[in-house]
Amino acid sequence: PHPPLMITGSSVDSMRTAARYDMLPFTSSQMGLDGVRAQYGVLSHAHRELGKPVSDIRLGVQCITHVAPTDEEALEALEYARWQNRAQRGLNRQAVKSGRIDAIPYEGELDDEAFMDRLFFGSPETVVKKLRKFADAGATHVSNWMMFGGIEHEKLMRSIRLMGEEVIPALRDTGPSPLLAEELLSEPLITNEELQAARLARSPRDMAT
Repeated sequence: PHPPLMITGSSVDSMRTAARYDMLPFTSSQMGLDGVRAQYGVLSHAHRELGKPVSDIRLGVQCITHVAPTDEEALEALEYARWQNRAQRGLNRQAVKSGRIDAIPYEGELDDEAFMDRLFFGSPETVVKKLRKFADAGATHVSNWMMFGGIEHEKLMRSIRLMGEEVIPALRDTGPSPLLAEELLSEPLITNEELQAARLARSPRDMAT
């Protein structure tokens, strides 16, 4: 016996490892809706191969989240999310200047419209819609990254309050369709190269709500 374990990763191997050892995999919303759906498909195929019920599949998604009274007010925090995303990418580079990582644009960076599709930003109604779309794609768990960049404390606390008071209650009983796994089992298994390409592509499933 061991305590429940989580594994963070976005690759095909990460999903297969999670299925084999009954871990909860956590991916990123930066994969986009098609990417998350494909990862659920990898889990579905892996569960079938291992003789495990597809009804047990779990998939977590982490996303930078900011809830505000209106979509326009939420957009004011976009620059902080962009900085956070670039700073994370900077950790993959060896160069460090004056003890800091440069949060600079990188090759393959999404434009603002596509980037916004993959953030849980907006009014409570907008964030609920986005979360439901990710649930339709296969997400069963969500990790909301709400303190990012240089976001002001007051806006952070307001976002947490709106999340607790308006967003979470609206998502009761939200989850993937019980038919999703069987649907994905009828589709070819995606390769890791195809899966990672989803990070850079904006598909019809990605949305401006």
